[in-house]
Amino acid sequence: MKKSRIIIPALAMIAFSVAASITGTVAWFTANRTANVDAGTYAVVKTTANLDCKVSDGVGTSTTDNAAGVTDVVAVEGKLTHGSFDHSAKYIMEPDNTGTKLAAKHSLSASTLADDLLVGETSDGDDIYTAVTFDLEFSMSFGSVSGDIGLYIDLANSVFTPDDSAVASSKNDTAKGFRMAFVYTGSVAANGTTRVWADLEDASNCHYVPNSTAANAALPNPGTSYSGDLIDNSTDANATLGTGYSSSATSMINYLGKFVFQANTTVKLNYTVVCWYEGTDPNIVNSTSAKETVFNDVEVSLAFAALNFTD
Repeated sequence: MKKSRIIIPALAMIAFSVAASITGTVAWFTANRTANVDAGTYAVVKTTANLDCKVSDGVGTSTTDNAAGVTDVVAVEGKLTHGSFDHSAKYIMEPDNTGTKLAAKHSLSASTLADDLLVGETSDGDDIYTAVTFDLEFSMSFGSVSGDIGLYIDLANSVFTPDDSAVASSKNDTAKGFRMAFVYTGSVAANGTTRVWADLEDASNCHYVPNSTAANAALPNPGTSYSGDLIDNSTDANATLGTGYSSSATSMINYLGKFVFQANTTVKLNYTVVCWYEGTDPNIVNSTSAKETVFNDVEVSLAFAALNFTD
């Protein structure tokens, strides 16, 4: 099935909204057929008293403080269109205007990333981004008692909630194409990992365009599958938190990293969060005579927990 380009909104941490209708048939989404969508709001929830989380703006985002003066809200300064993200290579993949080829790939660490991800503007003057980012810095203060501490996404209290939860299976639901990647950016590779979250989608429909794809090459269909780093709509339900874990729990799908003990020291773990609509998702398509596409709003709540390792 061919696709056409959609403009999907900005986010603000961590609730996401989508609402639009679009017609036409071309591969992926194409720039000459755009639909503006409302932006949402996002909130980071801290679940353990001794875990601190600092939120910073990134590409296409800005931060604001809550009533307590803590920065925990991110707003997107524009709109979001489709793309793909190779989380292993840390490259954001931008389709061309025909929606059939890869126009460019952008390193997440590039100093020019803000310009690279800005692909145009709407008729109302809003910037359009292939993807947007923001940063999270988690801090854990140690005393004199030794022992490492694991950082986890608390999936029992973190959800993607579509505005319309009753979209028929006979229709395409754009909410299923929303992705959020937590990319570890710390200097000690062994202390953190990267996860991609697709809370509303089956693993069988979760793919991405790999960095090995050459610029101007045809976009792959369906793309590369994830391997041990995807949180989909089935694995998240199986990753509940206990009161403490063995250090072997670093293999759990909701594990993000570990605070390695340093006496009387504050230890930090850093992540860049990438948010995008995945162009390889089978729901990111135009309506056809056979199957209608429903542009569905999504709200996302994030919760994190820091748990002592028991060994």
